[in-house]
Order: sequence, then structure tokens, then C-alpha cells
Amino acid sequence: MGAEFCNVAEQGNSVQGKLGCPCVRRKTLQYGGAVEAARRGTEQTRCSCQKIGLTMTYHHHMGDGGSGRQEIDRLMEMTDPTLVWLLYDTGHLVCSGEDHIAILKKSICRVSVTFISGCSYRHSEEGQGGKMSFLDGVRAGMFTVLGMATWILPLSLTLSMRPNDDGWYIVEAEQDPAKANPLEARH
Repeated sequence: MGAEFCNVAEQGNSVQGKLGCPCVRRKTLQYGGAVEAARRGTEQTRCSCQKIGLTMTYHHHMGDGGSGRQEIDRLMEMTDPTLVWLLYDTGHLVCSGEDHIAILKKSICRVSVTFISGCSYRHSEEGQGGKMSFLDGVRAGMFTVLGMATWILPLSLTLSMRPNDDGWYIVEAEQDPAKANPLEARH
């Protein structure tokens, strides 16, 4: 099909579909053998990707085991920097209250794909004091089309921090289309 990347995320303990379970406070990769299990799984996936000519990127995501700065840092430190790359997702970092700029600065040489997503801070997990589930946040409008967002990482900042321009930038519209239709908000 001509794909270049295989984007993966750790979903073993994901709370994304669980109502009533706050996802910001649910960090699983830091505990016990979860980090080693994630590293092994990442390496196995990376080997499979390499065999068929795909570049593997790790996608941190709110509500899963690798969503925060500590988890991202640890996974990047434990994996081969020439074979495992990072999918940097602006909306998920901002909505969970992570220092998105510090993560980008530290990991910039490992970023191969960037998701640029808008979010509404007042509907975000952090804006709700970490009490909202991921699914409730999405339904409430935590993520929205860029034209309706209260926050977006300026594209120029992201581009200026990149050491090369080999990666992909994807504008992500992860919202309820009944509340924020991407086709109507595209201008």
C-alpha cells in the first residue's frame, strides 16, 4: 500500500473507553514490569516493521500506559534511537497537562510524525482537575477542529525546532463532528 510508518501505542492498560475513570491520573508504564513489557513489545514490533520496510513510531496517548513525560522519556531511553521514533501528539500532551514544549525539545531528534490537534482547555483533563474520563472529555469537546480551538501549538514553532523536514505533520480532528464539523470549520 506504500506506507512508510507503523504507528504504535501501548494499550494494555488503556482507560480510553472507560467512563468514570480519569485518564490523567492513570499512569501505568511507570510501575512494576510494565516498562520492560512495553520495551519488549516495542522492540518486537520494531523488528517486524523493519523486515517489511516500515519505520516504527511510538504514539503517546492520553489514557494509555505511555502518555506522560516520564513514560515517553523512559521508553525513548530504552529503545534504539535509529529504529524507534516518536509520534509527537500536541493535543494529548496539552490536554493532560504535560509540558509539551519540554517533551518536544528533549525528543526532537526522535520525532518522525507530528499530530497537530486543537483542544479546548476548559474541557481538557487538566482543565477539569484530572476528574474527567477520556471518553467524556472527547464528548465534551476536549479536542476540536483548529478553527475552534483555544490552544494549538504554532506550526512555525514545531517546524523551526525540527532538525530536518523528513517527518510527517498530520492535522488531527479528533472530535464529535456534531459539535465541531471539520468540513464547516475548515476556513
